[in-house]
Amino acid sequence: MVKALWLKPQLLIIDQPYTGLDAASRKNLNLLLDEVSEDGVQLILISNDTELPTSINRFAEIKDGKIGMSHAKAATSVSVEKDLKEIPDFLKESPLYSSEEIVKMVDVNISYGEKQVLKKINWVVKAGEKWLLQGHNGSGKSTLLSLVNGDHPQSYANELYLFGNRRGSGESIWDIKQHIGLISPEFHWYFDASATVWQSIASGFYDTVGLFQQLPYSKSQQVDELVDYFGLTGNKNELLTSLPLGKQRLVLLARTIIKNPELLILDEPCQGLDQQQTQHFNQLVDELCSNGMTLIYVGHFESQLPTCIEKRILLEKGEVKVVESLNTQTRHCEARSNLV
Repeated sequence: MVKALWLKPQLLIIDQPYTGLDAASRKNLNLLLDEVSEDGVQLILISNDTELPTSINRFAEIKDGKIGMSHAKAATSVSVEKDLKEIPDFLKESPLYSSEEIVKMVDVNISYGEKQVLKKINWVVKAGEKWLLQGHNGSGKSTLLSLVNGDHPQSYANELYLFGNRRGSGESIWDIKQHIGLISPEFHWYFDASATVWQSIASGFYDTVGLFQQLPYSKSQQVDELVDYFGLTGNKNELLTSLPLGKQRLVLLARTIIKNPELLILDEPCQGLDQQQTQHFNQLVDELCSNGMTLIYVGHFESQLPTCIEKRILLEKGEVKVVESLNTQTRHCEARSNLV
C-alpha cells in the first residue's frame, strides 16, 4: 500500500485490502483511503466487506457473470442457512481424547531479544471446549497458536502441557500434530499446488501438504464420504488451486477433520470469503464440532463466528486481558461493537 501511494498514482486499484486486519486497522485504512481520495486519487476497491471508506460513491456487483453499476450501495443479500447433508458416521463419534486438559500454559513467556511477545500467559483448554481467541494485530495470537500446534522452539523453556504431556518430555512435533486439525492463512498459501481436491483431503491423515502414499480402502472410503458431505463430488479430481476461494476453504476444512482430531484450530478461516460463504463455513463448523471436538477459533468479528463458541480469551500487547464465558446476550452485544 505504501509503495503504491509513494508512486502518486492517478488511479489506485486495491484488491481485498482488509484481509487479516482487525477492526481498528480497518478503520485506520479507510481514513487513509479517504485522505488519498481528497488529494485527487481515483480509487477502485475490490472487496466483500461492508465497512468502506466514505469516499466510495460508485458501486458495482458481479452476478451471474454480469456486472451491474449503481450510485448507491446495494442492500446486503439476506443470508439463508443451507441444508446440510447428514454428517458421515465416523465424525459422529467423539474424538478419542488422550487427556482431560488439551492445553495448559503456566506463566508462559516468549521473547525475541529484548522484545517480549507473550507475558505470563496462563490458559487451560479442556476437552470439548469451544474457544474464541482474539486480539489486535500484533497482540501475540500467532505466537500463542505456534505454542499450541508444537511449532515454537521456546515452548521447551516454558511450563506448557499439550494433550496431557509436558512439552519436551520426549514427544516429537509429529506426535503433537496427530492430535490437531489446522487451518491458517499461511497454511493455505503454501499448500501443495499440484494436489487435487481428493488428495488434499486425504493428506489430512498424515499431516502433510500433499498425498505421498496410497490410502488403505477404509481411509479412501472416509475421504469419499467427506467429498460428498461437502458437495465436492464434481470437483474431486480438479486441482485445489483451480477452485474458487470458498470451495478451497471447504476442502481444507474437510482435510482438518478427516482424522476426527481432538483439537481443531481455525485461524481466521473465513479470510476473503463473502458473507454467505462465511455463514455456510461456520454452519459446517457448528455441525462438525457437535460430536464434542475441541475448538480454538481466531476471528475479529463476533457477527462472523460459529454459534458453538462458548469461551473467549483476549490478548493485548502479549498479555491476557480477558478470559470469559460467552452467552447469547454477550455475543449479541459484542457483535454490534466489533472492538477487536
